[in-house]
Order: sequence, then structure tokens, then C-alpha cells
Amino acid sequence: MKNVECILHTLGVGRHYKGYDLACHAIRLAIDEPSRLCNMKKHLFTPMAALFRCNERSIERNLRTLIRRAWDNNPEAMRQAAGYRLLWCPSVSEFLSLMVDCALEIQPPLEAKRNRC
Repeated sequence: MKNVECILHTLGVGRHYKGYDLACHAIRLAIDEPSRLCNMKKHLFTPMAALFRCNERSIERNLRTLIRRAWDNNPEAMRQAAGYRLLWCPSVSEFLSLMVDCALEIQPPLEAKRNRC
């Protein structure tokens, strides 16, 4: 399994985004139990909101911001992680799903654009 942080860094997003830790945690939860991706509000956002002491809307907003930054920074890496041509920025559910697949190396691996990985 690939390092989740390495994947996010490859997409051009770092720890300075509020959504970074949220994305790492959500991806790890979904790796442990992929069925969480079916009802994210109930199975991901609610438990994460309690853990991070915020509400579900904040979780989703911060993830959307992180995804938008990743898309703006490196859309080609996002397409490569997806394994198909993304025409626009993915939704939160699509992003988490493709990140889980990428972490489990189901999809073609991302090429490291930086020497961090």
C-alpha cells in the first residue's frame, strides 16, 4: 500500500491545508473499510467531525478545497490516479474513491513529480 501523504504531495497539496489531515484520515478509514464510501456523511464525515471537533459541513468543505487545489496544481496527476480522463475536478466521493484505489495500487501508480516519495 502506498503512503497516503506521498500521494497527496504528488498532487501538489501539503499539510498547510486544513483538508490535508482530513483527507489522510478519510482515505485510511476507507482503506480499512471500503463500504464507508457508500454513505460518506454517515460513515466518514460524522465520525471524523467528532474526532476533529467540527461539523460534517466543515469536513466536506475543507476536502472540497483540498481537491480543488490538487486539481489546480496537477490535473494530469489526478487523471493518472483516476486511470481515466477526468474532464473536471472530481467530487469528494470520486476523489476519495480514486485515492483509495491509488493507495491500494489498484489503479496505475502516480509518477512522483517531486522527490519526496
